[in-house]
Amino acid sequence: NMLGKWQSVDDAKYVREFKAKDVVVDWYDGKTVSTGLWVAFTKEKAPKIFPYTMDASSVYLQLTMTGSQADTLNFKISKVTPEELQLTYLDRGGVLKFKRVQ
Repeated sequence: NMLGKWQSVDDAKYVREFKAKDVVVDWYDGKTVSTGLWVAFTKEKAPKIFPYTMDASSVYLQLTMTGSQADTLNFKISKVTPEELQLTYLDRGGVLKFKRVQ
């Protein structure tokens, strides 16, 4: 359900695209600002480096970004439907809300 382009509900210029082969691209105002790799997982299949307590019933997302926004970003997938995506940012709190655009 996550593959495709997702536009931020809070900032229409920000789009995150999840592509096949675990590639993620962040766009701002039509320009690529960062690319990287994404992996979704449960507690049983967590990456070796994931410094957060996990619920057995939740799905998590780790983005390893390069470019101007190079960082490792960790999220809990709060909601994913064909139209909506909500990611709870584990590093600093807050929720990113997206709507599908493609």
